[in-house]
Amino acid sequence: MIFLSFLPELNIPGLKKFDILSDLFQMEETLDMSNLLADASSGGITDDTGHISDSLLPLPKNAPVYSGAPIEDFSTELNGLANLSRAIKLSEHKKRPVRIAFLGDSFTEGDILTCHLRDSLQNVFGGSGIGFVPVVTPVKHRINSISDYRNWKVRSIVRPSGSDASKFIINGQYFIPETNAWFSIRATGPFKNSGSWNYTDILFTSSDTVLMDIRINSEKNITHIIPPNEHVQLSSVKYTGSSSVEASLKNIGTTTIYGFYLNDHSGIYVDNFSLRSSSGPNLSLINYNSLAEISELMKYDLIILQYGLNVAEPDRKAYSLYKEKMADIIEKLKHSMPETDIMIMSVSDRSFRGSSGELRTMPGVKSMVSEQRAIAEKTGITFWNTFDAMGGEGSMIEFVKKNSPTATILI
Repeated sequence: MIFLSFLPELNIPGLKKFDILSDLFQMEETLDMSNLLADASSGGITDDTGHISDSLLPLPKNAPVYSGAPIEDFSTELNGLANLSRAIKLSEHKKRPVRIAFLGDSFTEGDILTCHLRDSLQNVFGGSGIGFVPVVTPVKHRINSISDYRNWKVRSIVRPSGSDASKFIINGQYFIPETNAWFSIRATGPFKNSGSWNYTDILFTSSDTVLMDIRINSEKNITHIIPPNEHVQLSSVKYTGSSSVEASLKNIGTTTIYGFYLNDHSGIYVDNFSLRSSSGPNLSLINYNSLAEISELMKYDLIILQYGLNVAEPDRKAYSLYKEKMADIIEKLKHSMPETDIMIMSVSDRSFRGSSGELRTMPGVKSMVSEQRAIAEKTGITFWNTFDAMGGEGSMIEFVKKNSPTATILI
């Protein structure tokens, strides 16, 4: 449903098109993703001097293009997506998978939006499976899977009381097993690429050896031994054609589980790290020293930051403290993960009732969009204006009036 496009022809300084979420807002037609696979011979677009001046791969001239909201690149060399572009090239030779971390609030809860983006990208660049899934989630029935769990304690940056802050990593939460801790997930839904995977990778820390009983596809039983390691680690279970997994811990020890990656080890993945009620600034609670370990285990090529709706207020015109905190977080991310591109995805339109009872765009949303663009400019990263892509002021009301399927995503 959602597609990538690369537009090197645009020569406005600091502004490039890279319509990563475009057909979310063009539901009327189905686009041919095969047209978008670039035949690129370098990591960017070379100018007359031989300098790589653009981090984006070229778009075939016959490819469909949505022109409503380009991605704005505020990086010094206009190469704000160079790492992603380079990783896509490497993935063509199956040297390693491409990974996008999508950090946000309930806007993408239940894998809304991210499941479409993941499936569309996998249609072009390969890969299969759901990607990262947490152990405990407020939405058991996701668009592409159904999960269940029992006997786990949840620790989150949203409600950090009683947590060990040193354990918070990029997903913003961790899970502590109790006696008879159990987790299950099975693939469902219409997305062909999410229906099966070959590797179940467990993200964990533990100072004790852990025995985990794993049942795959209700037929294969495995006693999986997780070796002790106090650093963040991955332990992998390979089973070709996995479509469901159950896991129960035979001994608890000092184990911390972050979640499961249901994937292959090639292709492209969008990992959904949504946290209900998250505002963005609570990312300051992450142990940024641990992100280097994560980079070694699961190399992320792009981080998308989708926050702001939980901060926006009807008539608020400035978010200076929010701007300061988010800029500081982005600088920490850049320092901890220097080979990862970062993009801010702005807030969408949001309606409220005025004094006379009419529905209209919340003025504070437009102020938030401006602040988020300013954050991207200050930190030298990329920015995508969701508000403009929807159609700007009043677009949420129009989505609802038209009974658009997209409105259920964005309200």
